[in-house]
Amino acid sequence: MASPFVSSTTRTFSPPLHYDEETNEPYLPFPPPFGPRIRLTPPRVYDQCSPNPDAPNKIEDDVAALVKHHNLPEIYMFLTGPPRPYTEEYAKEWLKKRKAESLALIGEMDREA
Repeated sequence: MASPFVSSTTRTFSPPLHYDEETNEPYLPFPPPFGPRIRLTPPRVYDQCSPNPDAPNKIEDDVAALVKHHNLPEIYMFLTGPPRPYTEEYAKEWLKKRKAESLALIGEMDREA
């Protein structure tokens, strides 16, 4: 099934990228019946030097959650990609890559708008 957001032949994006009025966070709205309450947002990854040390989603929290859950037998038995044991170093690198990919895609979408 083709994505309603990205054309597989032309790589044009629909609907356009939106920005939250309060946080200025980029998002893609979901069509009804899911939208407007559910939004597709980029990863919320903050580096360890975040200007707000009380930020609700620090990278340490994400890393700890990834390591914990990827090392549970009832989860990793269904995964084929990540290494085992899943380490903090791997989780940090994975998060950095996903954030970089998201920022590049957001930049591409902004240029097309």
